[in-house]
Amino acid sequence: MVALRVKGGRKRDAASGIYGTIVATSIVAGLSETHDLAPAQALEILLVSQVVFWLGHVYAGYLARKAERATPGLSSLVSVAVYEWPMLRACLPAVLSVSLWWMGAMSENTAYWVALALGIGGLAGLGYTFGRRVGLSTPAALVTAAVDGGLGAMLVVAKVLAG
Repeated sequence: MVALRVKGGRKRDAASGIYGTIVATSIVAGLSETHDLAPAQALEILLVSQVVFWLGHVYAGYLARKAERATPGLSSLVSVAVYEWPMLRACLPAVLSVSLWWMGAMSENTAYWVALALGIGGLAGLGYTFGRRVGLSTPAALVTAAVDGGLGAMLVVAKVLAG
């Protein structure tokens, strides 16, 4: 795993943000095909699913640390949770979009398409940022952005083909 330092010198898992965005975008793509959910139900499914994926990663990371050290303790668990935080945070754009539907500010269809667009844009942005932080040239970082954004676009293609 590649760790990136953020404000305060803490490390964050660079892959977690990308993976979390893919998970959130996948959840939204699936939800968008179910037109019998109330906005609050869609929001609940999105949040609970993302939290469960994050907890799974935290637990797996904790077990991996425990295997490396005899007794990692609570501080190790907290450290893993902070390190994996980008995965959980990645669902916030989708949560915002679905919340706007819930508040009546946009339609169900619009909320889902906005969430998908934010997911694709977020993936591209993360790909570019990650590429630049690991020393890639601007053109190489743009390729990384295109690959990451392309992963999100594949979810949209799957949604359109399914619907």
